[in-house]
Parts: sequence; structure tokens; C-alpha cells
Amino acid sequence: MANGWCVTAQKIKEWTEGNRRQAQDTLPLLVRKLILASLKPSLLSFPAGDSVSSGGWDGHLISEEENAFVPEGSSAWEFGTGERVNTKADDDYEKRTKNSLGIDKKSTTFIFVTSRAWIKRDSWVQEKDAEGQWGLVRGLNADDLEAWLEQCPAVHRWFARLTGSRSDGARDIEQAWGSWSCATQPECSADLVLATREDQAKELANKLNAEVEPSVIRVWGESEDEAYAFALAVVNQHLEFSARFLEVKKSNDWDILLDSQQPLILIPRFDNFTGTGLGLATKRGHWVILPASSKQLRTREEITLSYEYCVIIILNPIHVGFV
Repeated sequence: MANGWCVTAQKIKEWTEGNRRQAQDTLPLLVRKLILASLKPSLLSFPAGDSVSSGGWDGHLISEEENAFVPEGSSAWEFGTGERVNTKADDDYEKRTKNSLGIDKKSTTFIFVTSRAWIKRDSWVQEKDAEGQWGLVRGLNADDLEAWLEQCPAVHRWFARLTGSRSDGARDIEQAWGSWSCATQPECSADLVLATREDQAKELANKLNAEVEPSVIRVWGESEDEAYAFALAVVNQHLEFSARFLEVKKSNDWDILLDSQQPLILIPRFDNFTGTGLGLATKRGHWVILPASSKQLRTREEITLSYEYCVIIILNPIHVGFV
């Protein structure tokens, strides 16, 4: 991923230093997205934004899976973005060891995460783990976040945009939905797009959640733009989908993203897309949504949008829709 938008550990550290309040609010959200992009936890609680100062643990997770960054079972998380990493890690460790707020320490991994360098991370982990107060003790720093981002392309592109880097080859859900919905005056809401289509929205969500082999899902509407907006609205309502979603704008990025080891939800939206790579995409664990304006190539994976009532909505010259 030697791209101009690639987020390195150095970029993470520079962003943290130059945007201290944003970093404090965003780091838990970043980790939450990375978890959802790489695992399917049974419990996930990671307050972000204004909620970071609400008290309690910064994060609590229970997962039956594990990877290089997340342990199996119960884990309790604390975050820090300040310069004095060891001091913050010590304070949080001592505070939660004295009062774990009901979490069973012996069966839980204590994890401290910083978006800084944390040079003494390994020695800190070794020292705290040796105390035997927790099941395990772990620490993640900017280098770990870089490595984790490399494995999660959708979150990587979202965070790259947040830190000032841009990719014109693919868009995350916030970019895609924001671009479509804000092209109208007034702004078009997800409720309007999904009106009377609760069953179809649930059907699409169920297909993306299914514990089966990934598939190509064709969504048919009166226009391709309408079907596209419906798919975006559904994905945008589910954090577990948005952490894996990318709208692909260039064929080169399509080829690169198919190599991702983490399952993605992709919508190809580039010129001259012929369907090349659809079989390879599903074989490698990715879901592909194809918005369509015709009933050609109907399959059992197709979702047809309903029209229980019809009201013409003329929003502006860009969008003319029917619901």
C-alpha cells in the first residue's frame, strides 16, 4: 500500500500532536471500527466523541475470535493520546486494578492503546503482566495501529481522509453517503430513501450478516441511482457494515482491494465495469452490491425495491426520485 494516502505510524503521531482534542475523541472510534472490520465480537462497547469523558472503561469487548491485536474472550481497554504515555498507562492500570467496575480481572485482558510512539511499551507490558493481576496485559501503539489499518482497507481510507490524506480511487461510507445525500436541497435523509422499504432493508442486512459464503447482491430500482442510494442508506445504518464498506471508483483500486485478507462490502462504480472479478471477489470473502436499473440477469440474490405508494420527489436537477 505504497499510496500517497497511506497512513503510517509517523502520520498517526503527527495527527495526534496537531489535533489533540480530535485524537482524544477519535481514537476509540478508530479502534472500534478496526475491531468490526476484522472480527465479529459478541459484545462491543467503545464510547467515542463526546462520550469519551462519560466515565467508566474506555472500551469493553468480548470476542470468540482473536487476531494480532485483539485477544480471545473478555478484554477491557483504556486509551491515551498525551505525550506522557507511560504515566497515563500506569495511572489507568492502577485505577482499574483497584476498581475494575465489575469486570473479572483474572479472566480479562487489560489493554492500553496510544496513538503515540510508546517506546517503552514492551517493558511496560512485561512488568504489568508479571504482577498477575489480570489474565493478560497488552499495549498497542502507533506502529500497531499502522499495521492494523493495513489489514482493514475500508477503515484505512476513512482514517486517511480524517488525517488529511485522500484517495480518489475508493470512498468510505461517510464520503459516499454524504456526497449523494448532500447533493440535494434540502439534504435527502436515509428515512426518505428507506421509506416503505423496511423489508428490503432487512433483507439486504441479513444477506450481509449471513454466516454463509459471500455473494453478489443485485439491488434493482427504478434507476441505478435510486438502488445505489438504498444500498448506501442500509450500510450507513450498521456500523459493522460501514467499517467494511468501500465504493470503488477506479478499476486499479478494484483489483487491489480484491486482495484484502479482511472481508469487504464493495460497490463498483467506475466506468466500463464489466463484472470482471466478481467471482474472485466472492471467492476471497467479499460481498459485492450491484445497483441496477433493469431486471436483466436476475438471480436469487436480487433485491427489488418496493413502491407501496408513489410520490414524485424533485429535489434538484441531480436527483429525481420516486418513493
